[in-house]
Amino acid sequence: MQDLNAPANPLETLAYIIAQQIQDHSIVYIGTGIPMVAGILAKKTHAPNITLVYESGGQDPIEGDMPWSVGCPFTWRKSPTVMEMSYSFAQCYNGYVDIGFLGFAQVDMYGNVNTHMIGKDYHHPKVRLTGSGGNNDLSSLTEKMVLVGLQTPDKFPEKVDFITSVGHLTGGNSQP
Repeated sequence: MQDLNAPANPLETLAYIIAQQIQDHSIVYIGTGIPMVAGILAKKTHAPNITLVYESGGQDPIEGDMPWSVGCPFTWRKSPTVMEMSYSFAQCYNGYVDIGFLGFAQVDMYGNVNTHMIGKDYHHPKVRLTGSGGNNDLSSLTEKMVLVGLQTPDKFPEKVDFITSVGHLTGGNSQP
């Protein structure tokens, strides 16, 4: 049995802080993991009128069991609309999404994000990660983006090992 008086662990705290970034009546782009927990928490607490848009295309499913990923059938449960992923990204492109959340393995001081690999050799990385998923699409197409993850010093190198999503490259007038 869970002790309801126990202090929140770091992931619970992170979900709470992310949920607080969501305003009622907004359209929220949700990815797998902590963003799903935060979106559902916001909807159940202070923002009951938000629309959750899941990366896999589910649009505002009715309340049910916690989805295990954006591809879980719970993200489509009696949704008014289920779109292909490209259409859910198009919602961002066309300005229909108010806020989105991205995970990261590394982010540098210019906002470049890495979700591909840790190490300098692409063919022999120290760690191979999940890749872009929707990271690049979402960071390129959404006005208000929140990076989500536990913050440890190794996640903030001077330069990311691989640029998955472009921030400001090297700063100044640098462009992709």
